[in-house]
Amino acid sequence: MSGTVREIVDATLKYIGEVSGPGVQTYSEDIVFDSVVRGFDLMFKRRFWEQYIKWFSSPLDGTLGIISSNLLSKVRDFEDFIAVYRNGQTFPLPIKPSRLNPYAIGTGNRVLMWTSLHVTDTNYAGRKLQFYPVASTDTVNIGAREYPLSAEAEAWDWEDVMYLDMHLLTYAGAYAVLASDDLNSQAASMAQAAMESKYKDIVSGLSSHPLASTYRSGIPDQWYPLP
Repeated sequence: MSGTVREIVDATLKYIGEVSGPGVQTYSEDIVFDSVVRGFDLMFKRRFWEQYIKWFSSPLDGTLGIISSNLLSKVRDFEDFIAVYRNGQTFPLPIKPSRLNPYAIGTGNRVLMWTSLHVTDTNYAGRKLQFYPVASTDTVNIGAREYPLSAEAEAWDWEDVMYLDMHLLTYAGAYAVLASDDLNSQAASMAQAAMESKYKDIVSGLSSHPLASTYRSGIPDQWYPLP
């Protein structure tokens, strides 16, 4: 069950009082609010949660080796990308090896590989990815983990819903609060144990779902020789 930031903060304050005992330090709502957000961010990165996966389709611009519009503004980091495909294909395109000289890839309008744009590139905020050859005109399908907020300028609000298990976020928020308090190290360990146990239960339940038999994962029918 999901909850609003307000509901999770209230639950976290109650849980902290329970695990820390009668001598618990009083924590302000603002501190717990920030800790709940940190807890969400921690859990958000731990796996590709299905409810935060989004697929995009875009033609490449044919000049700079980038997608043609700012579709990726809510995808925060390179590790949040799942895979990239040519339009409608089932075998993913490879990531460009970091030691491969991009100037040796050659030309052509068929996309061969992808990597991250440099963070100083003016297109980084909204497009994130660099494709090779840069003259490619293919349409690409991109799977990524999309953060609920846009960029860093937008902040969580009390009524925003965090679409992860509310108990998991309560334990994660409590752990984030208590881990910074030397007076409550035992309570921090209890919150961490509760967080890890809940996470394992959720992932175990998700792993029991049947897998689709139509996904092609065998030997690819195309090869990408390096120059």
